[in-house]
Amino acid sequence: LVGTLTKDRTERKLRDTARLTDQLLDVITGLPTLVAHHRQRGADSPQGEVERLSLAQKNSTMAVLKIAFLSSFVLEFLATLSVALVAVNIGFRLLGGHITLAAGLAVLIIVPEVYAPLRAVGTQFHSAQDGMAAWKAVDAELSR
Repeated sequence: LVGTLTKDRTERKLRDTARLTDQLLDVITGLPTLVAHHRQRGADSPQGEVERLSLAQKNSTMAVLKIAFLSSFVLEFLATLSVALVAVNIGFRLLGGHITLAAGLAVLIIVPEVYAPLRAVGTQFHSAQDGMAAWKAVDAELSR
């Protein structure tokens, strides 16, 4: 569920970055004309436009980072909760005498490594989404 939301946000971020880059390039390209006509200062100044574009870029980036943080939090929470459930089970088995302390500690030390791939899924998923969004943009450019 969080991954689907991440995919949409990543694609939107890539589109926003491309649009903002194009707009910034337009501002920089038009700067000599504005200077020639003494219009580089004032309400429609390039500085104001660059500030507006940088604010839009910041907001777009923060939206993606919020979703990435939420996704990482969900995976970490699930892994931590799973380790805690195993620890409780080991505790009850120790109380009941069904397992030795050495075996219980060995399992408790190994269990976090068992859930390490679950933690890595988030990183790999976000990297894959970034790559797929970039590939779609490149493919769209090449097919023009």
